[in-house]
Amino acid sequence: MKTTLTNARGITLIAVVFLLLFLGGLGIAISRLAQNKALTADNELASQEAFYGAYAGVEWGMRQRVEAPLNTQFANLSADFTAGNALPGGVSFTTAYTRANDTLVAASTVRGCTRSLQINGFCCSVTNLYGYGWCCPVTCGHSSPQNLFSLAGGGNGMLANQPIFFALPQAANAAGAGIILAGAQTYSGTGNTLPPAGTTPAYINITGNLALNANGQMTINGPAGTNKLTVYVGGNMTLGDAAAITINGNVQIVITGSLTLVQNSKLLLNPNAELLVQTGGGVTLGNNTVINSGPGNGGNATNALIMSTGDVLMGSGISLQGGIYTMGNVSAGQNDIIAGAIAAGGSITTGVNTTLIPNQSAASQTLAAISPC
Repeated sequence: MKTTLTNARGITLIAVVFLLLFLGGLGIAISRLAQNKALTADNELASQEAFYGAYAGVEWGMRQRVEAPLNTQFANLSADFTAGNALPGGVSFTTAYTRANDTLVAASTVRGCTRSLQINGFCCSVTNLYGYGWCCPVTCGHSSPQNLFSLAGGGNGMLANQPIFFALPQAANAAGAGIILAGAQTYSGTGNTLPPAGTTPAYINITGNLALNANGQMTINGPAGTNKLTVYVGGNMTLGDAAAITINGNVQIVITGSLTLVQNSKLLLNPNAELLVQTGGGVTLGNNTVINSGPGNGGNATNALIMSTGDVLMGSGISLQGGIYTMGNVSAGQNDIIAGAIAAGGSITTGVNTTLIPNQSAASQTLAAISPC
């Protein structure tokens, strides 16, 4: 009998020990589970805080673009996208703008958790969202317009029926170091210059049409280096019969309407000059017109680019050295000579004896060389 009771006590003691071990292990497991849940919850909260910090950085970056003068180049504007910015609650964000691919990245780190947001085609996103300005053609035309021009530069130099889209150009709408020429501006004779002698504005805002009458001559002087002179035309731009405009330095002409070169007129570039023409309407080039000095006459196809949201219509006997990049159709006449590349959202047609000399180097470098943004 005593042996039985002793055995029972031993079994009970073992059971109690195992129960205590189980309860202890359970307690430890529950404690660790609670700790893990707390840590997970904190990580999730930190991730959420970091996300909203990065989101705030994106909004801040967009506001920097919107509040800057329209003519501000991104090379200068990007200097604002470098410093950290503190938010309430100890959250902060950093932003970085990359000109090469036109992206804005905003990042925020909270308790070791980093979240970032990126806007591809930053220029285009902002200008489309707020309905002003001209999208940067480096990223806001075709999804990869440099590749598009590289393709156009091979083979016959033409690439038609591409999904090309960009915003309509608008005249300057911001105050700053610019000159406003109110109403239509008409020039005749020789010795005409823009900007006026003795001035070096960042832009010229012509609020109406710009016309150079028959046989007239004009020089547009832009800066050298990475800066450029932007000439905004709030209407149409027309060069009369045998009129000529010579470009010095870096010039960008933004035309809200159409561009017309009447027969025998010329749009010439001096050595090392760069010209980007953007039109909200079409482009008409009359018979025997010359753009960028013509093939073999010193022009550089990498330094001239015509962008248009409308059709590009060319007469006969035209010499053009550069790129054509349009949302519409391109129609060339007879005996035209075009050195460079053509890319169009619509069709491309050529007349009898039209010669297109593919320039793959020009095609792939045109947009990068001009750096319109």
